[in-house]
Amino acid sequence: MQDCRYAYIKAREAWACKDSFVGIDLVTGKKYEDISPSTHTMKVPISDRKEYLVADMGRDGILALMDDGGYVRHDISVDDVDIRKNIADKLAKQEDQDVMVTVLKVLDKELVMAVKTGVK
Repeated sequence: MQDCRYAYIKAREAWACKDSFVGIDLVTGKKYEDISPSTHTMKVPISDRKEYLVADMGRDGILALMDDGGYVRHDISVDDVDIRKNIADKLAKQEDQDVMVTVLKVLDKELVMAVKTGVK
């Protein structure tokens, strides 16, 4: 199974001792299903969610992000066209508001999941 967030887990028949897992891929949104014996151990991806202030965005979609400590990083690219357009629009009309992004890190992947504005 891919790195997924679990949509739901349900027990199959009580006598069969099997569980049905349905997960949604964090990157593509594709649905995955798995059936496993209830006595087996399932691996769960460890995720981390952080918010960053957007300092700048290059033409290729690479963001300059600042964390709470003032450290700036230039290593996250926005692949989603809608999110990239949303960030560009908010940076263009940045009237006394900070542009913030939520970055989800799962294993070695980091994705921009949400964009919002906040008061400076």
